[in-house]
Amino acid sequence: MKRATDQAGGFGKSPQRRERITLAALVIGLVASAVLVAATPLNDFLLTGTFLAGNHFPIGAFAVLLVLTVLVNVVLRKLAPRLALAPAQLIAIWALIAVPSGIPSSGLMRYFVPDMVGFNYFASAENNWKEVFAGKIPPQLLVADQQATTGFWEGLPVGASIPWGAWAGPVAVWGIYAFALFALMIGLSVLLRRRWVEQERFIFPLVQVPIEVACRPEGGRLINKFLRSKQVWVAVAILVVVHSLRGLHQFYPGIPQLETGWSIVFEESPWSYSGGIWLFLYPLATGFAYLLTSEVGFSLWFFHLLFKLQAVTLGWLGVPMGGPGAGAFSQYVWSSLEESGATIALAIWFVWLGKPHFSQVFRKGLVGDPEVDDSDEPVSYRTCAWLIVGSVIVMVGWLYYFGGSLLLALVSVGVGIAVFITLAWMVCQGGLIFVQPTFSTTEIAASLTGSRAWPLRSLLINMWNEGIFRMDLREYLLPSLLNSYKMSDPVDLHRGSLLRACGGAILLAFFVALIVAIWLPYTHGGGVALPSTYTYLIAPQLHFKWAAALPANPIQPQVRYVSHFGAGALLILALMWLRTHCSWFALHPIGFIIGSGFPMRTMWFAIFLGWLIKVAIMHWGGYKAYRQVRPFFLGLIVGDAIAGAIWIVVGFVTGKAFRLLPG
Repeated sequence: MKRATDQAGGFGKSPQRRERITLAALVIGLVASAVLVAATPLNDFLLTGTFLAGNHFPIGAFAVLLVLTVLVNVVLRKLAPRLALAPAQLIAIWALIAVPSGIPSSGLMRYFVPDMVGFNYFASAENNWKEVFAGKIPPQLLVADQQATTGFWEGLPVGASIPWGAWAGPVAVWGIYAFALFALMIGLSVLLRRRWVEQERFIFPLVQVPIEVACRPEGGRLINKFLRSKQVWVAVAILVVVHSLRGLHQFYPGIPQLETGWSIVFEESPWSYSGGIWLFLYPLATGFAYLLTSEVGFSLWFFHLLFKLQAVTLGWLGVPMGGPGAGAFSQYVWSSLEESGATIALAIWFVWLGKPHFSQVFRKGLVGDPEVDDSDEPVSYRTCAWLIVGSVIVMVGWLYYFGGSLLLALVSVGVGIAVFITLAWMVCQGGLIFVQPTFSTTEIAASLTGSRAWPLRSLLINMWNEGIFRMDLREYLLPSLLNSYKMSDPVDLHRGSLLRACGGAILLAFFVALIVAIWLPYTHGGGVALPSTYTYLIAPQLHFKWAAALPANPIQPQVRYVSHFGAGALLILALMWLRTHCSWFALHPIGFIIGSGFPMRTMWFAIFLGWLIKVAIMHWGGYKAYRQVRPFFLGLIVGDAIAGAIWIVVGFVTGKAFRLLPG
């Protein structure tokens, strides 16, 4: 599995010589994907175990890859060597599972399905929603049948059947936007691939372990060097024992509880404005942090603590803090404003720096420039360009048709693309497994201009749309597609074949996930028996609560809102300029984008430990020592994933789950 330089963009073999997905790999990947997609809502929302995906290193996909490599391929190499799965096919199976793995949960269905029945169920005389939103909610967006709505939240009466027909219309209407979004993700992944993989050469930390696992054994051995490493299995053994003791404590309280997380709470002002500090041990996140460059690792935890210090300082100065906005993914409105300004500015910087490449893509795609070679891309640049252009037109048109404001629709889709790109950058370059935006575009627009500048209907529809498709991006498609393209290079997998197969997996996942996501609440009662309260009680009401408060308490435009937004934009541009023009400047801006968000609150300490250990090893032992210890830190990733998979199985068998990974 050696990288070779060739005429095809400088990576791997020419497109004609790359290995295509075999029928066996396609069948294995699609079947495994469908099974895991069907199991995910049960695991995540009924059992509330460790998420099968939940982040951009889905342990369900990794478990399948490990079983195929360590068990299936070992048997095949002894009994029928010709049938053993080659590295390219193993990576293809990984991609077929990983790319659509988020669709049944936070990647779509967690919000897509409950939000179609939330308004009619939760509207009451107390919240006055029906009066406030009279004539402002298109009926096509809601399940109209009252029995179908009540049954979803309270469970079906004995002998009643699931009212599938009541869902057909709303699913079709929301599905138009969902499939346009899928198309946009595919188009953006092709647009960014060469820029990030071949020109900027991102390190893609999340793909390193799957590639090591899939690597072909040397010299006729049954398993490869990585899987024979003592360091790897020492790390795995330690974590399996630790997590087993923690999990068994739930069944047998006499077993001591091993603490892996602590919180420091400050009650005195101004320290209370920090919201406290969480110290959580996530070996998987520490393992990935070890793979990062020192400046990236430092940036991730530094900006989180800087946010805490900024909150304390503003509180001490008596500056109005503001509460959490819609979705509450950032602690304060001012931090959302700063990070939204930074996100938009960073996306503009990306476009500016990559202008030569992006202009080539659209020249080839829209006018057919013969000098641009796209033969080694997953799809042609013509297809890429029209996927992006067409999906943007559909998404803007959808928001304008139902929301009534073309300007807000354009802003929402445009800023959404900026969010998708910057968070994908954090996954592909920063190795973050868990990412979320810290702001709502609709709320930022209302804060900068005043909510009265927009029709209430437009604000509601755009916020509602964001709540479903954009506020929780821990499992969205774009980073998984880019990771898959990166993994195709060392195994010489044909990218076009890979993307077509992933497209089929996305379609299959959508319909399997939709069926299970509707079936589960009807059979258990989404609002009364399913323990995932955020999924079924909190999230479906957030956008309605936010919009319903605006007529009586409109958001007033304030200079300080614009100041925070502008300061975030200027800071990120200054950091990027310094990195470009000053060789001595070592602070990476990557951590600022989500410094105040929930992912960094949970993972900053684990990332700090990985950074600290790496810096110490590099200082005292140099690069040689770093390479020698690397298998142990990869083993931390493998160990957490194996332990998580074991306890997911235990949860299905016993009905009692144990969550051990972030998310």
